[in-house]
Amino acid sequence: MSQDSEDLVYINEQQPAQDQAENDFRVLVLVQKDIGKAEGSSTDISVDQSEAKGKILEGITSFTGINKFFDSFDEQIAYPNQGQLKYDVGSDGFIVIIVGSNDLKEKVLSFIDAYLAQIQKPL
Repeated sequence: MSQDSEDLVYINEQQPAQDQAENDFRVLVLVQKDIGKAEGSSTDISVDQSEAKGKILEGITSFTGINKFFDSFDEQIAYPNQGQLKYDVGSDGFIVIIVGSNDLKEKVLSFIDAYLAQIQKPL
């Protein structure tokens, strides 16, 4: 899938000197129904507790591994749903994904489960 580089925002493209992550990668998926309208300078979001789901990305233990995860995530989920999804990866391995609907939340969670099952298959 082709994407104009000006449409993409790269927060931190630097690869750490040590590839092994110090912490487990953890994901929190939140639903914010008005995500498309939330442009601007506000950093506040309103999220119902019942619309949040957390997961540990078991099997992804390196920065190379998380980069591969997000390459696939971007291609299959983020690009096709641009404007309805935002995510941030913290330096401590905590990942927050904010989506615009429960349907998209389920797609994200299904993608994560399928990806983890794929990488954990015995060779």
